[in-house]
Amino acid sequence: MRYNSNMKRIPSIEVILRKACPDLVERMNYLRHICEHWEEIVGRTLAKYSSAYDLKDNKLYICAKNSQVRHKLDAMKGNIMRKVKSIDGVVITLKIPESKYTPPKSRANVKRRTIEVSDEEANEMRKKYSESYAKLEEANPDAAHALARLQVLIAKKFPGQDI
Repeated sequence: MRYNSNMKRIPSIEVILRKACPDLVERMNYLRHICEHWEEIVGRTLAKYSSAYDLKDNKLYICAKNSQVRHKLDAMKGNIMRKVKSIDGVVITLKIPESKYTPPKSRANVKRRTIEVSDEEANEMRKKYSESYAKLEEANPDAAHALARLQVLIAKKFPGQDI
């Protein structure tokens, strides 16, 4: 217990919560106990990708990282309930809601920003690096022009970078 300046005892938050809503504190302690033993209940692998996160009306809510883990937990419901009962002696039911994870939007719907590269810009790049382009120019002029356009594109996309 703590004391204030008038030497009156100040109750802890747990004491206040126990008086205000005794069911909540008991439920949270029970949930904490399940979480401490979660690896024993579901196994090491599934414990990495799932967790118990709430307990309401004797329903244990479990969060799964992905649909495969959710499916495995759903298949193990009976075993999980039996193990929880053996640990604490309380009969519960399980609820494994759909994941709140939303997959990224399709790449087809994403608007891409296009960067225009003119022939003049490509020719300027070729002049700037004329020594490097000399051999390529002799072997394949189209490839030299394409490389110059690519360098201009990269320079526009990443300004301030030395190419």
